[in-house]
Amino acid sequence: MGYGDTPWGAIRFQELELYAASNVVRDYEGILSTEIPGTYQVAFKKGLQTTLNTMEVIVESAETKFQDVKTDAWYYDAVDYVASRGIMIGTSDNTFSPVAKMTRGQMITILYRLAGSPAVEGTVPFTDVKENRFFYQAVVWAYQNGIGKGTTLATFAPDSDMTREQMVTFLYRYSEMAGVDVSEKADLSSYTDASTISAYAVQAMAWAVAEGHIIGVTETRLAPRGDAIRAQVAEMIMRYLEEA
Repeated sequence: MGYGDTPWGAIRFQELELYAASNVVRDYEGILSTEIPGTYQVAFKKGLQTTLNTMEVIVESAETKFQDVKTDAWYYDAVDYVASRGIMIGTSDNTFSPVAKMTRGQMITILYRLAGSPAVEGTVPFTDVKENRFFYQAVVWAYQNGIGKGTTLATFAPDSDMTREQMVTFLYRYSEMAGVDVSEKADLSSYTDASTISAYAVQAMAWAVAEGHIIGVTETRLAPRGDAIRAQVAEMIMRYLEEA
């Protein structure tokens, strides 16, 4: 399912894949609101036909869809936000695993979706990125656009847990590619662990803190080398898009 125009409060169907047929929608009418769960009638045209067809699309709230996401959880709104927009998906049909660690391959895939999942060509020099893995196209895209660099010249470590400083660095590079102003920087000296931020991530962390995309795990600790969990990524992506 391809997502088109902003604002993110609505999805315009531009390339709605019909799983019961091979037709692809090349035109659309109607907007599906993802802010309110419910069943929606969507009008669309198949191929070059001029006749409008309709189908029902069900939008579920995070609590309805994911049994492990409760409305009183601090991450509920963020999970609902990213899941309803197709930015992040569950770890199963009914679980989101909000406290599970996020991998590097998963994060790159999220950014690839934000970019509209563009078609890619070429390969990558990473021996651990295979064409049959879900993140392959995302890693190719990220590598070609300077967003995702390897852990070595020959490895990307897509299945490795992602750290918080890697998380903001990926988002920072994505923003640079997208033409977002990343000049705002925060003074990180109030955080007692600021000196542990890796050199490559300092500018990205300062930007993310200044923009409010990430906050400390406490008032005085950023935990830059701590693992990023799925709920934290959802929260960061929601803040990022709401500020866009």
